[in-house]
Amino acid sequence: MNSEENDTSTTTFQVTETQLTRLIKYIIFQTFQIPAIFCFILIFYSVYHERELRRLHNHVMLLILLSCFIILIGELPITLSFFYRGWLEPQSDRLCLYWIFMNYTFEAMIFLLMAFASIERFVLIFFSTIITGSRRRKLLFHYIPMIFCCILVIFWYIILLFLYPCINTFNFSSFLCNSACYQSNVIIGTIDWIGTVLLPVLITIVFNVLLLIRVILQKRRLHIGMNWRRSRKMLIQLLSVALIFLCTQIPLTIFALIRLIFDPNFLATIVILWLYFTPYFIVLLIPFAYVITTSEIHKHLINYKKRILPT
Repeated sequence: MNSEENDTSTTTFQVTETQLTRLIKYIIFQTFQIPAIFCFILIFYSVYHERELRRLHNHVMLLILLSCFIILIGELPITLSFFYRGWLEPQSDRLCLYWIFMNYTFEAMIFLLMAFASIERFVLIFFSTIITGSRRRKLLFHYIPMIFCCILVIFWYIILLFLYPCINTFNFSSFLCNSACYQSNVIIGTIDWIGTVLLPVLITIVFNVLLLIRVILQKRRLHIGMNWRRSRKMLIQLLSVALIFLCTQIPLTIFALIRLIFDPNFLATIVILWLYFTPYFIVLLIPFAYVITTSEIHKHLINYKKRILPT
């Protein structure tokens, strides 16, 4: 996944990666992949049939889920094949670029959308009229930011991967083919990491903490002063998804900062062999969190059970 990877970390990866470490990661990710696909099918089916799931407050979460699904079916199979074989097959520069583009683009899209979701849910719970007050506000504060997050990262990585003036030297035995050549430019690589990883993680932390504090204080002061039934679903859903996101990203971000500022070789083996791949758990676990915290999906499951098991 897109991180502070540089030449030093790549060398460490080649030295320390073994058949056993690849096998462990292959088994873990393969075990979660198929259940996650079924989970996505259930989500998309429910969204199609349930109007409530297509309302404004669910839009950004659906985009996050869609980005996760694209990685799950369009990028993760290549990674699993790499773990299984120990090299990329077929060994093609075009496949390397596709692998890197899918990985970097949709991971960054998830990160930016997660940050926006944290901000938007905070506003919708406490200051909903800022967004829902008029069509113009919905356009300015809801639709445009979401579209911007998606389009920005697509064009950003098209420029870096296909238009940046450098020559890629791919290694088919390395994860993501030893990454793209633009990362050899420390300034651009650092800007890329700060904009697509560090800032979204910090924004997600800040607004979820503020949301929790505001909910606790307002409930104590007003008891049921806010429309708790309306807000509780949005709160629980966001916090469950954000918890998965932050549990995978906070350790990696902390290690990345230490390596960036102090020592580039700090616990490099742990970071490169294990923490570097934890973002895949965002893709694999978020659909389960969404299903568990979405009552409309529960209703579909109950109705389906009644149809096949009539009383």
